Amino acid sequence: MGEGEATIVDLAENHERGGSLEGVAGITYRDGDRIRTNEPRALIEDLDEIPFPARHLVPFRDYETSSQDAGGMITSRGCVYPCRYCSSSLIMGKKFRFRSPENVVDEVEELVEVYGLHDIAFLDDTFMLHRPRAREISEEIRRRNLDVSFVTSSRVDMVQESLLRDLRNAGMSTIYYGVESGCQRVLDMMKKGITVKQAEDAVRVTKKVGVDVITSFILGYPGEKPSEMDRTIDFSIKLDPDYSQYSILTPFPGTPIYAELKSQGLIEDDWENYTVIKPVIKYEKLGLSRELIQKKLVKAYLKFYSRPRYLLKHSYMIRVFFETLYRTYIEPKIPFKKDR
Repeated sequence: MGEGEATIVDLAENHERGGSLEGVAGITYRDGDRIRTNEPRALIEDLDEIPFPARHLVPFRDYETSSQDAGGMITSRGCVYPCRYCSSSLIMGKKFRFRSPENVVDEVEELVEVYGLHDIAFLDDTFMLHRPRAREISEEIRRRNLDVSFVTSSRVDMVQESLLRDLRNAGMSTIYYGVESGCQRVLDMMKKGITVKQAEDAVRVTKKVGVDVITSFILGYPGEKPSEMDRTIDFSIKLDPDYSQYSILTPFPGTPIYAELKSQGLIEDDWENYTVIKPVIKYEKLGLSRELIQKKLVKAYLKFYSRPRYLLKHSYMIRVFFETLYRTYIEPKIPFKKDR
C-alpha cells in the first residue's frame, strides 16, 4: 500500500529470513481465508535517497511501442488538493514532497548520456506546484547543456508565463492540464478548486509561448446534466489544445466520491470495468443511463478529433484517430477464436 520502495525491500528480507508477514508495514495480504492489513508505512521524506530506477535490468526493446526513444521519471510525490474523484493522494499522500533540482537533472543526464533518451516525460501529478523548484530544474538543464525535449503537467491556476518560457527554453515541448469540466458548477462539485477562466487563460498563455497543450476532461460526474457534458465537449474544442483526452468518471475505492456513491448503492464493483472508458455508476438511479454516458464519451472524441481544421493541422492524427476508435470500440466486440 502506498509507496513501495522501502516496503518491497522489507518484504524481501523478511521472506529470506522466513519471518511472518505480520511485521511488514505497508502491506495487505491473505492469511488463509482472511485478508489482513498491516499498519501503514511512513512516507519517504527525502526522495533524493531513492536510487534511480535500475533501467539496465529492463529489456526496453521488448516493450517498444513507437519509433521514438523516450523515458519517464517522477520528480515529486503527493497532492495537497481535495479533488473528490482523485486517488493520487491515497497512494502518495497529501504532503507535497520533491526531489532536489540537482538530483532530478542527474537522472535526466543519465537518461541522455547512458541510455540515449532525449524525449522525457515528467510524470508528476503537479510538476509546477513548487514553481521556484521547477525554474531551478530548467536552469540546471540549460547549465548542463542537455539536449532534451520533455513533457510536464500543471494545474491551470499555477501557470506563470515567465516560468513557461524558462521551461520551454530548457526543452519543455508539451504541458498537460487536468481541466476536467467546462462548467463551473461541475468543477465546484468536484472540488477542483479552479475556474473556467483560469483554464482559458492557462491554455492561451501556454500556446503564446510556443508549448503544445494536452487537456483532460471527465464526463458523467454525479449530478452533471447531459447539457453540461455537451458544454464541456464544446469548451474543450474552444480551448483548441493540441490534444484532448476524455474519460468517464470512475470512482476509485478510497476517494470521497466512491464513499458517497457506495453508501447510496450507486456503484457496481465489477473491477474489469474500471477502465475510465466504461460507466461503473448506476446512472439509471440518477435519471440518466450508462448508454448515454458512453455516447457522450464517443461524441467528445469524434467531435474534437474529426474537425477538418484540426486534421489539417495535425495530419498524422488521422491514422491515430481511426486506430484508436478501432481498438477501443470495434475490436473488443469482434468475436474470435483463441489459438490452441
